[in-house]
Amino acid sequence: MSIKSNAGKSNRSNQTQEKRVKRKKQAGPDRKQQILQQAVEIIAAEGYGKLSMRALARASGITLGALQYHFSTWADMLRALNSLYT
Repeated sequence: MSIKSNAGKSNRSNQTQEKRVKRKKQAGPDRKQQILQQAVEIIAAEGYGKLSMRALARASGITLGALQYHFSTWADMLRALNSLYT
């Protein structure tokens, strides 16, 4: 019989926790600005029709849930995007 080591599991657990910490550090006004800038880049490159919450989350490197933390709805995101240029 062989005994499995738990060393690899704790290492993965630590890496996951480090990633979570990094994501939390990016929250806030600066992160919102980065997301909105990404929205502008999607519109410029692919057109308004290709901008969706999922596409924006993917391009921003965050989950849809994380995007919805910053902008609860599509309309909220569009209002914030509009306020950048008015």
